Amino acid sequence: MGAIVAVGTALVVTPWVVRNAGAVDVVAVSTLSPASALAGANCPSSYHGPGLGSWDYACVAAARPSAMSEAEAAERGLTERDLTDEYRSAAVTHVRENLDRLPLVVAARQARAWSIWDPRDLARRDADESRRYGVQVRARPIEGAFAVAGAVGLVVLLRRRGLRAFVLVAPVLAVAVSVALSYGNPRFNVTAQPSLAIAVAALAGYWLRWWHHRRSAGDNARVQGRWRGRPSTLDSMAPSMPPALMVASARRKPWWVPDRTRSAV
Repeated sequence: MGAIVAVGTALVVTPWVVRNAGAVDVVAVSTLSPASALAGANCPSSYHGPGLGSWDYACVAAARPSAMSEAEAAERGLTERDLTDEYRSAAVTHVRENLDRLPLVVAARQARAWSIWDPRDLARRDADESRRYGVQVRARPIEGAFAVAGAVGLVVLLRRRGLRAFVLVAPVLAVAVSVALSYGNPRFNVTAQPSLAIAVAALAGYWLRWWHHRRSAGDNARVQGRWRGRPSTLDSMAPSMPPALMVASARRKPWWVPDRTRSAV
């Protein structure tokens, strides 16, 4: 199965690598996209203010020489490799100058990617990408709660199943790493949704079994408590029973059954 996946990936990726190596002298799957993602995610507007942890196209434009467009850069003889170098240089420079802000920025990126952020801001950015604001602003809190429940479920599965559950954790870790290195957007967590769904289902199953076991144990304890605290027939009859009848009731046989072992008088 692993070999099939590797061959399929190679068939898809190899043409792009060959094209980039011949056209721009860069052996990579993509040239401008990763570099522009770095430039837009590592700039003043994505390190401070309401855009913390997000991506800003204005930063990509500012990273170009003289803030020209990509078309203008191509007309002036700048290649994709030149623009990639400009984007990457601007991003690296900003990161080095703001290392103290990096932990907060990475945390904000994760919060955005898993929808644990202001739903209005996330919905507004989704609306800029042609999605409906009203639908997104209602969906984001649900997605955030789903992500938290899924994370708890993955922890429970790891504790109970060990390394066998790592196949579910791997997609989540891949998303978290890619978000930490780029920027936060809820659509990035799509590949982790199946793992989170399985983890939530497992967590619900564990909780239901725990609740059923606790309820059954409570019912058994209450039943035993009733029988232990229930007065015996002799005790309930004692106040109104004559002493002679109480002695007869203490025998194995009821007092009204004649004792045939005794001789008749």
